[in-house]
Amino acid sequence: MIRIVSLLAAAALTVGGGFALFANRPHPATSSAHLGARTVAPLKDEGPFAGFDGNTGWINSPPLTAAGLRGHVVVVDFWAFSCSNCLAALPHVKSLEAKFRDRGFVVVGVHTPELSNERVESNLREAVRKLGIVYPVAIDGDNRIWNAFNNEYWPAIYIIDAHGRIRYHYFGEGAYDQEEQVVSALLDEAGREHVGGAAVSGHPGDLSAWHKPSDADLKQRLTPVQYSVTQHDDTELPYRNPYWDNHEAGIYVDVVSGEPLFSSLDKFESGTGWPSFTKPLVQANVVTRADNSIGMDRTEVRSAHADSHLGHVFDDGPEPTGLRYCMNSAAMRFIPASQLAADGYSEYAHLFAAAVTSTNQ
Repeated sequence: MIRIVSLLAAAALTVGGGFALFANRPHPATSSAHLGARTVAPLKDEGPFAGFDGNTGWINSPPLTAAGLRGHVVVVDFWAFSCSNCLAALPHVKSLEAKFRDRGFVVVGVHTPELSNERVESNLREAVRKLGIVYPVAIDGDNRIWNAFNNEYWPAIYIIDAHGRIRYHYFGEGAYDQEEQVVSALLDEAGREHVGGAAVSGHPGDLSAWHKPSDADLKQRLTPVQYSVTQHDDTELPYRNPYWDNHEAGIYVDVVSGEPLFSSLDKFESGTGWPSFTKPLVQANVVTRADNSIGMDRTEVRSAHADSHLGHVFDDGPEPTGLRYCMNSAAMRFIPASQLAADGYSEYAHLFAAAVTSTNQ
């Protein structure tokens, strides 16, 4: 049965001074460090990250898993689009994602509905568009993710470390500075482990499995244009590249590491002569940084794991994001939808089921 969670009619005040809409079940005692303290207490291991099994759909992303997010610091935000407290906290969540995305930080919104209008997927998708949410949103239509977390509140924040362990949670509004400090601390922790040679364990499907080969290997594997673009931040010629007018269904991966970057479903004709997209296929695989190398302010786009130069992103794109990811074909390899399974990207095949079916007829 679908488990319906009711809200109290009134908002309740948290210890830290924030307001939250609370479910009507009693909540077990929680450390004050997680209910409004303004400094970061030692972060305890609160158990494994359950992932998103039981989701009823995704927005802005293909399905994500706990295993696939190993190697990343992750914030899971339980929210509902009619929850006034969730909407009040949303600017902070968006700001957190924007501030740390360059370090491989990932935000996943889990939309667990309570009201009937929130259960209509088209309403949710429209709300995500209007609210300008660009990070992945898991649709928790059956409350199964909510139950797996033993969650009881809207909004609720859970912060997971690079090993897939929950290290912090907070219920309600407030504690924004503290949450930022926790994210920064866990990113620093992951960075120290990486520099020290401590590998984050996982399986070949983990996001952390994508890596950059040695420079000697790259010089042998890549063409001169691919090498100069990805390793020396050069730009290929417009209209003289293989993907600017490619209309085939499939995904684009980093030519260096193979990490998935963009989908043909988000590709559009920009008139620039370079392949352009409204958003990444996997946000965690794409990072940005300021670039004024030619005397003008731009935002460079690089792959998160191989650190390949991909291109730049501009704010003159079409809806729903208003962004134009202007990429170099030389930085990417295209994998047709019909070859995704054979090439090890079967998790994305469902996105193109209709295209593959029509091709095979």
